[in-house]
Amino acid sequence: MSKLKVSEIFFGVQGEGKYCGTPALFIRLCGCTRTCEWCDTKYHEIGRDIYFEELNAEVDKYLPETIVWTGGEPLLQFVSLEDFLLHRGDPFAVHHIETNGDLIASGTVNPSNLSIFNYVCCSPKTAEVAKKVSGILTKSDFFDSEFDIKVVTDMKTIGMDMLSYATVLMPHTSGDAKVDEEVRKEVWKFCVMNRIRYSPRLHVEVFGPGERGI
Repeated sequence: MSKLKVSEIFFGVQGEGKYCGTPALFIRLCGCTRTCEWCDTKYHEIGRDIYFEELNAEVDKYLPETIVWTGGEPLLQFVSLEDFLLHRGDPFAVHHIETNGDLIASGTVNPSNLSIFNYVCCSPKTAEVAKKVSGILTKSDFFDSEFDIKVVTDMKTIGMDMLSYATVLMPHTSGDAKVDEEVRKEVWKFCVMNRIRYSPRLHVEVFGPGERGI
């Protein structure tokens, strides 16, 4: 039987990106391509195997209009994830995926296969990945879904080498209220001047950092 390794499933509100504020079912898959020190979801490493039948039943409990696949790095389980979505054939829900883009940039995941998702949000961790993913998704003749490249920045050092590839800009959160307020203002000003979509982190603003299941 086919399965996915899942860290958590919860119904919440999308706090970031183009669809922030949208009620959605979040399915966080285990595993990542990176071990970032600042990662606020390190618990993605802990989870369990869920067979498709059980996962279908879990999804059906919520009857979601939007399902967000996240991680970690969900594309590490792309083969099983693609199999699940193709067999589910959900006629009602739209599927979004949040990825760091590593496996797209490396060619491990074919961009044409990403069309099983209605929306792909890539949050790259290096300029090299940002450049490659931007080129791949922009120029691919076989990828026709919506996508964004979401860059996190403090407008000083973090993310500055990726600004030219960003379609969405999100302020870096340090936990220092005064610093974070200034960063949000600077990111806002940059977005206005450069006509780039600004993304808040609604769940962090409401509940603070590190809260699970929101």
